[in-house]
Amino acid sequence: MLAACSGETKMLDIVMLKLLWFWSHANYGLVAALMVCAAVPFAMAQSNSGSHSQFQPPIPDALGNERFADLLKPGSLPELRLGSSGARTTIVAYTSVSCGLCGHFQRKILPVLQSKYIDKGDMQLIIRPFPLDRIAAASAMLTYCVKRPDSYKFLWALLERQQDWLTRKGQDLRSGLARIFKEYGGDEKSFEACLGRQELLKKIMDARNRADGTFGVLETPTFFINGKPLVNPRSVAKFEKIIRAE
Repeated sequence: MLAACSGETKMLDIVMLKLLWFWSHANYGLVAALMVCAAVPFAMAQSNSGSHSQFQPPIPDALGNERFADLLKPGSLPELRLGSSGARTTIVAYTSVSCGLCGHFQRKILPVLQSKYIDKGDMQLIIRPFPLDRIAAASAMLTYCVKRPDSYKFLWALLERQQDWLTRKGQDLRSGLARIFKEYGGDEKSFEACLGRQELLKKIMDARNRADGTFGVLETPTFFINGKPLVNPRSVAKFEKIIRAE
């Protein structure tokens, strides 16, 4: 079981993310060092789910056709998509690699959804990083630096193997993240170069702010199933209840 994080630790990470957003706009060169080297331990940093605000209004019961169409519009980042774009069911997922329930979804729920729906052409999954801390922000950057179509596979690997790399500290955490990045075609030079791309960090933070401000995403994992929200599900049954009601 992952330990719950303190409010002070979580607030520190949100402040750091806001500072990283500022540095990305100001074009300073401190982004990579702060995100990768100033990590907090996994057990302290995350609860089973991830949350960044207790003051946001709740997500509505359903987005409605117009807002769901707006949700599906791609932003400045390439979509990480699994399944057919013409599928009857579309799930948009907001996830953070340092969120325990996001890893649970990847390991326990996604394989079932893939075999029952995605592989049969009945569902598409669009996954969008929603970083809740510095390590998640760095991981999101690296995800978009991996050459397509392996980008989503790299993100899957980070989520599936959380206990292998995210329990590390300092340089050990950095080396664990770099090792998985290299498994998907990267090297040390491209690893460092990716984490220095302030324009990429800006795009990630802008997408995160849009999910927050426009669609009310408060925590991870958050899913929109044909526009209907589902937050922190622990079983396939939660998804199928909404899917079957469509």
